[in-house]
Amino acid sequence: MKKQPVIFLLAALSLFAVVACTSKSKVKTRPDNGLHAEDTIRAHDTHVRDTGRQIKDAGRDRIRDVREVAGDAVDATNDAPPAFEITRFHGCNGPVDLKSVPVRNFIIAPYLILPKTNGITIQWEAMDDGPAYLLWGKKGHLTDCTCAPKPRRIPIDSTDVTTPDDGWLYSVTLTGLQPYTTYDYTLANARVPKANPKNSISRDAEWVAFGMAHFTTAPLPGKPFNLVVYGDNQPFALELKPVIDQIMKTDVDLVLHVGDIVHDGTIEEFRYDYFMAASPFTRNVPHLYIAGNHEGHGLKLPFDSFFPVPNRKPVMVDGEQVSPGPRTGYFDYGNVRFFLLDSERDMGEGSDQLKWLNAMLEETVKKHPEITWIFASWHRPTFTEAGRVFIGPREALHKVMKHWKVDVVWNGHNHLYEHFLQDGVVYIVTGGGGALLNLDVNGGTTYPEDNRIAAEGVYHFVHGTIGKTKAVFQAIRAADSKKGKAGTVIDTFTIYAKDRSSLR
Repeated sequence: MKKQPVIFLLAALSLFAVVACTSKSKVKTRPDNGLHAEDTIRAHDTHVRDTGRQIKDAGRDRIRDVREVAGDAVDATNDAPPAFEITRFHGCNGPVDLKSVPVRNFIIAPYLILPKTNGITIQWEAMDDGPAYLLWGKKGHLTDCTCAPKPRRIPIDSTDVTTPDDGWLYSVTLTGLQPYTTYDYTLANARVPKANPKNSISRDAEWVAFGMAHFTTAPLPGKPFNLVVYGDNQPFALELKPVIDQIMKTDVDLVLHVGDIVHDGTIEEFRYDYFMAASPFTRNVPHLYIAGNHEGHGLKLPFDSFFPVPNRKPVMVDGEQVSPGPRTGYFDYGNVRFFLLDSERDMGEGSDQLKWLNAMLEETVKKHPEITWIFASWHRPTFTEAGRVFIGPREALHKVMKHWKVDVVWNGHNHLYEHFLQDGVVYIVTGGGGALLNLDVNGGTTYPEDNRIAAEGVYHFVHGTIGKTKAVFQAIRAADSKKGKAGTVIDTFTIYAKDRSSLR
C-alpha cells in the first residue's frame, strides 16, 4: 500500500475537532464430504483446539499486547485536516445538526465488505442501538451524511437468548459512487476501544476517536487491480499483526480471507482477537471472507452477521431447485468471479453444493464473457502434502474445476504455503496468517498424481496483480524463516486468461 496521511476526527459534544493519523494503507484515485475421512484430522483438530485454549488461558497478556498496539495505532497525529462541509443527507429526516451529536462508543470499528464499482458496504458494532451517522466524500472532502438504518442484534451464540454481551450491528451500503475512486469516511463523534488493563471491553473501557478512514471502489471489468489472499490467523492475534504489517506495505485493493479467522467462532473472539488487531487494515481495505472449521456452524452465529456471503441464489438442476447453503455464494470484482464455498458442508459427488457450483460455473462461462478469471475458494485443501487433505470430495471437485477451466483454487486449513498445478488448475494453500505453523511440509500423504511446485512452513500471504488477460502472483514471507527474511518472496507464478469458447 502507498503511504498516506489518514485523518482522524476527534469526538466532541459541541464541535468536531480534527486530528490526523498516519497509516500505511493504500489510497488510489482510480453425504461423503470427507470431513472426517482420516482419524488424524480429528486428532489434529482436537489438539489445536486444546492447545489454543491453553495458550489463551495462560497467555492472555500476549493478546493484550496486540490490543495495545492496535489502540496505539489511532494516536499518532499530524496537521492536515480535510475539508468538512456536509451538504447532502441520505436516509435522514432532513438535515442533521452534527455539532449536537453525542459521543458514542463502537466496540468494533467500521470495516469494509462487498465493494462494487458504484458502492460499498460498511459495518460496525455498538453495545446499544442509538442513531449513528456515517460521514463521507471524495478524498479530502466530507460532503455527505448517511443516517445508518436501525441496527440488528447479534447474539453471542446460536441461541435466541439475549445477554448484555450481545451487540448491535450497523450496516450501511453506499451507492451511486464512481468506479475505482477513493473516498474518505468517518462516524460522527465515534470512539473505538483502546487496550483495557482488565483485558476486556466494557462501557468503562478507555476509548479513542475513530477518526478518518478511506475506501476505494471496485474497478471496471478489465482494469487491473491488486489482490491479497491469506488465512488461518486463529487463535493468535499477536502473530496476525506482523502479517498485516507486511500486507500493508504492498498495493492492495481487495483481500480474500480463506477462513479460520478466530478459534471458536464466538463474538468475543471476533471483537478482540481479530478486529482489535486487524482494524487498521479492515477499515481501509475491503475483504471477502469464507468460513473455516473454526468459525462455528449453526443459526445466527457471529460469522454470518459480520461477513454475509453474497449471491446465494438457488439454481435449477434437472428440474429441481438446488440451494447452495448459507455460506456459499459468489462475488464479482473487476473481471474476476470469486466462488466462496463452505468445506464444512458436503461438497462431494451428488451434493447440493457441488450441483450448485457446477450450474453456476456453466452460467458464468456461457453467459458472462466479461468474466476473464474464475477463482474458487474453500477452506480445507484438496491438494496438500502436509496432512489433513480434503480427500472425500477431492476427485469430484477437481473434475468440476478442470472441466470449467477454473484458474485458481484458494485453500487454507494447513498452516503453510503450497502451490500445485493440476491439469491446468492452480491450487494454492495459504494458511500462514498466524496459527501454529506446519513446519514439516511433507508431513502428510503424498499422492503420485500431485504436482507440487513450491512449499514452505512460514507466516505469509499471496499478492496478485490481476490484469485483463495476465495475472502475476507472489507468495511473500511475513516473518523470517530459514529460507528468507520477512518481505522476501517464496514463490512467483504467472497465469494467462483461458480460452473457454469451446465450453459456450
